[in-house]
Amino acid sequence: MTETMKATLKTLAPIIFILAATWMIYRLYGSPQAGVDDANITFSYSENLAAGHGLIYGHNPERVEGFTSMLWTLLCGLVFKLGLGERGVLILSVFLLCIVQILFLSIVRSHAAARGQKSWSYECVCLLLVISSPSYILWMTITLMDTCLWGFILACLTFVAISPPRTSRGRILTILLIVLASLTRPEAMILVLS
Repeated sequence: MTETMKATLKTLAPIIFILAATWMIYRLYGSPQAGVDDANITFSYSENLAAGHGLIYGHNPERVEGFTSMLWTLLCGLVFKLGLGERGVLILSVFLLCIVQILFLSIVRSHAAARGQKSWSYECVCLLLVISSPSYILWMTITLMDTCLWGFILACLTFVAISPPRTSRGRILTILLIVLASLTRPEAMILVLS
């Protein structure tokens, strides 16, 4: 097996496992069509934004901020503008969950390589912990809340903390990541300042 095939398999295998686990949990919970709690609040703002009414809740003319994540509201607004609805948000959530796992597995690989160890056993444990936790997968995807975006931002920040950028472009991307973190969750302001 060539190195390219091995690298492709190392990337595809976790994605397939995450997709299969998410599908099973989605079916187990009755294939919900709507988000949970805060997701529906965000969707009200996002749908109004997509329809050109601005960031308003329901059909109120007043612009009041009642969502937690500005970036998630904007991303959901884009998904609604594209006509993909809540299924599109679910696809985005699952995509972000897959990227998070790939980032964490990359961290595990680089840490094991730095110690001269093979990483496959650590990768298997990491992936097994994720797919054996229906609550985690449900919370990160099916609820349609901003948790998948926040998990993605945290994974990226962890990656940057472990492997600081060495180029000016990498530093600019890190600054952009910090700005995006602040737009994702209010508690990011404490996290990125420390």
